[in-house]
Amino acid sequence: MRSHCLGILQKQVLRLVIAGIVLSGFGTGTLITGCKKARLFTHLDSIPAQPSQLHIFNNFGYNDSMALSIDGLRRENMKQYGFSSYYPSSSAFNQNSEQPNSKQIKIFDALNSTQFANAINNSIFQFLPNTSYIGIVSYNTYDTNYSPKKNTIPTLRFYPEDLYHPFSGTTGVRMLNATAVYQGYYNISLTLSPNKGQGTSLALSAANLSNQPASYSTTQQGLKKCVLNIAFDYNLTAQLIFFPVELQDAKNYTFIPVGDMVNYKNGKEPLPRLFVVEDGVPSSLRELTLSNLNYINNVGSTKVTVVNGVYNIPVPGEANNNIGFDVRFNDVKTNVIRWPGKLTGTGEDVGLSTYFTITDSTSAVKAAMGRVSTVNLSNSGPVSVTVTPAKAFSPLYRNFNYNFESNLSYTLCLLPDNGTSNTMNHIVLKNDLAPDPKLFRLRIVNLMGGTTEVDVHSGSASGTVIASNVGFGEATNYLSFTPTTLQQNLYVTEVGSTTPLFQTGRYDKPISLPFMAGNSGTIYLMGLPSGKPYSGDAGFFKPYVYYQSDAYINRNNFLQSAQLFIIL
Repeated sequence: MRSHCLGILQKQVLRLVIAGIVLSGFGTGTLITGCKKARLFTHLDSIPAQPSQLHIFNNFGYNDSMALSIDGLRRENMKQYGFSSYYPSSSAFNQNSEQPNSKQIKIFDALNSTQFANAINNSIFQFLPNTSYIGIVSYNTYDTNYSPKKNTIPTLRFYPEDLYHPFSGTTGVRMLNATAVYQGYYNISLTLSPNKGQGTSLALSAANLSNQPASYSTTQQGLKKCVLNIAFDYNLTAQLIFFPVELQDAKNYTFIPVGDMVNYKNGKEPLPRLFVVEDGVPSSLRELTLSNLNYINNVGSTKVTVVNGVYNIPVPGEANNNIGFDVRFNDVKTNVIRWPGKLTGTGEDVGLSTYFTITDSTSAVKAAMGRVSTVNLSNSGPVSVTVTPAKAFSPLYRNFNYNFESNLSYTLCLLPDNGTSNTMNHIVLKNDLAPDPKLFRLRIVNLMGGTTEVDVHSGSASGTVIASNVGFGEATNYLSFTPTTLQQNLYVTEVGSTTPLFQTGRYDKPISLPFMAGNSGTIYLMGLPSGKPYSGDAGFFKPYVYYQSDAYINRNNFLQSAQLFIIL
């Protein structure tokens, strides 16, 4: 009998020791410093069930910290863009009606504890057995005209967090959208490349809220280029490109984009960011480094703007109104005119001297804008570019190859040759697709024949030089300016001079435009300065100036492309 009782006592002590070890594994100190996944969870039936657990990622972009309360007790202040501790369910070993497997979760402002006190996120969260969860907050963008950001209340969402992955030669990946959302068109996706082979990619959409087992896509281990596409406007998509991240085999990763794209474009919030964490190892959380930001209209396409500054190549046969050039990119074609048509009759306006302002609605001014055209190329890579006179396929004046990259924007500038009438030159420029909501960005391109180098002044021909030594066939970098809605008057001179190059006499008109915030654009100087007619033509071609919008991030402050100066 004594031996039998001793055996029972030893077994009971052993059970208590095992239970103590198991329960101590979920102590706050252990879980803050990270957990071994094999220790937390297993899918082997021979080991007793483990407690469910959750931890919360604080992605609320309008607070530096957020407090967390569980079961009526304030537990901790969560660091912004960081994880809370893991909190296990109290009923994993005793799942019955008297002790439900659930917790009351509340988040609130750490500085103003009443802000979220009565919010709908004071909720009861129900655990599933043997399941780990990751929680994030969901919130809408704010509109300072109607609802200040201090009134923006976040709510909690929970997703299963898989802590087990078979060694099958694959890596599990998924994306949880933690950016601010708003009413209207909004879509977010993440592309990882390569995916199971060079030249392929994997597109991840935001995971849906679900208490079902965590859903992942699979890819292979190695370095991954991450591209985050946020379509927040019917006509505009922000594309955030990050430096590659290393993914390891037989592990699951969750990508978490955070921030507020709508209020970024309005200059109110920082640019969204992207984090990645290995599920079950919160200490592995890291932010990816942004390498490039683009704004694009058609994801997957390449936009090419053709600007025709050529006048030296004659039109074929009889001169008709607005005859120009066909520019082909493989099998895609666009047309740009050589010179505007006359106000009356046929032929071009060579030799006319009537000045029209930008607000003039005559057909001649509209025709002047036909020197610029845009095409979208569906395929990136080497492109054969040919330029021929419209309505004629010979002679072939220019043929060159260029490797256009997808999701970028370019400008092809056709350059005149001042010494011959049978050739033209060209330059290809990459356009700025990352305007700053707090700046106006401007580039100057000199396509004006008969010039060597020019300066561009602000206010007057003797005013501040904003762009200097711009050579013929050259472009400045994008220059950043403090934005203003007031018209800014620009003048062009020869380098080092304070005498206007063409804005003189009755043509003393400024190149006028507002420096609107959130816009990137290019001013093209074209034509010929006064007194420098092209030697190969009986007439002469006068200067004109065109502004091309390259990118913008707020359609309410969109600076449209326009003819800024023209002499016909």
